[in-house]
Amino acid sequence: MKNYGVHWDDEFSIEVAKVNSSYIFGENSDLLTFQDRDYGPVIELVAFWTYKLIGNNNYATHIKIRHLEVLFIYAVGLLFFYLLMLEFGISINISIFGLLFFILSPRIYGNSYYNSKDIPLMVGYILVAFTLVRLLRNFNFKYLLFHSISSALLIDIRIVGIIAIPFTIFFVLFFLWKKELKLKQVIIYTPIYLVLTSAIVVAFWPYLWSHPIDNFALSYLNMQHFRWYGTVRFAGELIEACDLPYIYLPWSILITVTFPQAIIGIISLVFSSIVLFKVKNIKTDNHFKFLLAMMFFALPIAVIIYKESIVYDSWRHIYFTYPFLILLSLLFLNYLNNTLTKYRQIFNCVLVITILFPMFQMAKNNPYQAVYFNSFAKLEDKPLYQQYDMDYWGVYYKKALQYLMQHTSEKQNIKVSFNNLSPGFQNVQLVNSELGYKKFDFKDKADLANYYVSNFRDEFHDLTSNEFQLIKSFEVEGEVFMSVYVKRK
Repeated sequence: MKNYGVHWDDEFSIEVAKVNSSYIFGENSDLLTFQDRDYGPVIELVAFWTYKLIGNNNYATHIKIRHLEVLFIYAVGLLFFYLLMLEFGISINISIFGLLFFILSPRIYGNSYYNSKDIPLMVGYILVAFTLVRLLRNFNFKYLLFHSISSALLIDIRIVGIIAIPFTIFFVLFFLWKKELKLKQVIIYTPIYLVLTSAIVVAFWPYLWSHPIDNFALSYLNMQHFRWYGTVRFAGELIEACDLPYIYLPWSILITVTFPQAIIGIISLVFSSIVLFKVKNIKTDNHFKFLLAMMFFALPIAVIIYKESIVYDSWRHIYFTYPFLILLSLLFLNYLNNTLTKYRQIFNCVLVITILFPMFQMAKNNPYQAVYFNSFAKLEDKPLYQQYDMDYWGVYYKKALQYLMQHTSEKQNIKVSFNNLSPGFQNVQLVNSELGYKKFDFKDKADLANYYVSNFRDEFHDLTSNEFQLIKSFEVEGEVFMSVYVKRK
């Protein structure tokens, strides 16, 4: 945890938790007029209440609790992803490979230490898929209850999770059409699922308590076209988030996964499409597996692109779909494993090599996996920080401050400024809180500081000038993503 600092949304998420907590305990009704009342607070509240129970007012402790919660949720997600693979009938060796393949996804792994929005959503989505498969194969009240809870929690984490409901209804009707469910069961249990899910959604989302339908509808409409008006650096240009090209999300995935994941993923999508278009296989269990994985991966992305929803910060808003691209890859590899029986040893050796490549790469780049780009991104002859947003959340500002602690003679009140004042200020606050004294003195203007840190968000060039001199560049795979400057004497 020591390698990751405060990101843009940490302070925002803490405020969401505070306002919701005050409303829950009847301290005030500020939530009803709070700008961000349409955010589901369930994840943020757990961290906030844990911090309050500990009774430690140290800022660093609060951030550490938040980030540990995300890491714990990620670990739970890995467990259920493995169980989902087994539920899909994937062999043990391919499932173990799949788990490692998933862990060795640089962007996902890096975000698992701090991203309290997109990682819990991803884990909730895995849980929904797992409980849905269990429900379809054991259509009774126990599994219906588990699936209702997982569906509701997914919606409470992020309203995009509402997609769990149409997915569930679709597959229930699909199994009814395949004659694996009885009409009487569907008629009885579908309304129960809808009522239970709705009740749990409302129970864990305080903003919905007063006017459940109206407030939910408002939250849904707000999140369809989210109120973010910033710019995104894409292919060397700064583009308004509302004007990003359709290729933004697919291309962002392609250039930030490892090379083996990209190649196997593309082949698997082609193979899966062939399987799905074989009409004669439409009622087989194998077809169901490919259909579920493909829908869970591709449909949310297609809807976001079609509706021109606001997305930014690379593809983090659709991290939740990524496990199902991995699942499609594993279904393809499982097919090869069962088909190439004479060459299984060779096949297993290839799998090991496929794992070793990203493993060594991630170990070498640790802890900077969250700014990883593969060779597909390096098509132009200019630095990547001029083409794409790198550390868009500012979590590595802390590493810059740690560098200054080790390489400056000043004992305290080191005057430092940042290209993004927030979360630059919060990272100064974090480091000072960890040390217990004011090591750094935050300045809101570069000319007031002796040191300047830039991760190049909204800046296209090296800032070396007559006033500042470059003293440290942080790199991943030879690409600079953050620089530290000292004022010339």
